[in-house]
Amino acid sequence: MGSFHQLYFHIVIVVHKREKVFTIKNEKILFEHFKEIAEKKNSEIEIINAAENHVHILLNLHPSVSLAEIIKDLKA
Repeated sequence: MGSFHQLYFHIVIVVHKREKVFTIKNEKILFEHFKEIAEKKNSEIEIINAAENHVHILLNLHPSVSLAEIIKDLKA
């Protein structure tokens, strides 16, 4: 028998002092970077969206990865 997992987390990353730093141009670069980080951790970003000062991520986390570990990598 196999195993099945579904670990979804809604993550909100806020810019320091809520500065308005995200534009349409740099959002695409940031989103690709976040997706690469998730893939390296055997996880998947299902949905990602940003406002001027924060990012929302719906993350499907692999059970072998700790939530704290991937958030640390995303924020770095």
